[in-house]
Amino acid sequence: CLSFDGLLGVRVSLERRASGRQIWSGQRLLPMRGGPPTESQECLSLVNEVVGSVDQYLYRNSRDVGLDEPDRLYHQAVRDLFSMEPDRIAAADAALDQAIRLSERGLFLALRAQLKTIERVERLGTDTADLIEAAEAYSARALELEPDNSMVAAFLANTAGHLIRDKERSLQLAQRSVDLNPANPMAWWALSSATMYL
Repeated sequence: CLSFDGLLGVRVSLERRASGRQIWSGQRLLPMRGGPPTESQECLSLVNEVVGSVDQYLYRNSRDVGLDEPDRLYHQAVRDLFSMEPDRIAAADAALDQAIRLSERGLFLALRAQLKTIERVERLGTDTADLIEAAEAYSARALELEPDNSMVAAFLANTAGHLIRDKERSLQLAQRSVDLNPANPMAWWALSSATMYL
């Protein structure tokens, strides 16, 4: 840290101790207004870059660092799902199905609800009623298992707004997602989408 002209210089570096190898580094000049500037846009952006870098590293080295199989399947599903390619969306669905069988987590179920939403938006599912029924079941169970997970709330906000068409519920979930973790870009995306459609 270096402080000058009302700014705080912050540099973050991730290293693997075992090998001494640097995984990632980044830096920002943050405005000082009394206490630590943890809520500034620049700080939140830096935090998100750190989390993204850890995520990428863990996924690429999942075997070496002992990442559990359900988590590895979830990360693969995220990569496949947001490709918007039909074959990869189907692969994401299969990966999430397997992850949920190994470890039923709210996060996995919420992403599966988001997947049903993408199937509807991309017109991959022929029966909208079946997609909605599945998404509602995944959503209910996801909230039961992880009610305080910002990503769960964000995925379910998108599902509520774009598939189930409950715009007020979408806004409520998106706001909860942001309140739970203001550094979550998916939460802000869900909130902007929910606000726009409402």
